[in-house]
Amino acid sequence: MDGDDWGSWNPADIPGIDPVVWTTTTEWQQLGAEPDGPIRFHYATIAGFPGASPPSDTNLDDDDHWFAARAEGDLNDDNTTFFLEIYSQSTHIYNSATAEGGWE
Repeated sequence: MDGDDWGSWNPADIPGIDPVVWTTTTEWQQLGAEPDGPIRFHYATIAGFPGASPPSDTNLDDDDHWFAARAEGDLNDDNTTFFLEIYSQSTHIYNSATAEGGWE
């Protein structure tokens, strides 16, 4: 997947080692997202009705309502990011870091 599949990120840039204040948008307000402090990731979500195509490589079944959410971070500011992802048709959170990538 690439970022284009995920729509708009909030915030637009990855915060890095220094947390930033969340800037809300209408879309995030509709989801009820209101962090109570600074954040260290940027976030994106996407959802669809049955028959709508989910982002490539999610392996989501388009026979039902679906959603995917992604957080991208670089907690040690080494320009190596990692993703945390959750999908409507899974009970696990996927972590792309595999012992590397932004939080050693």
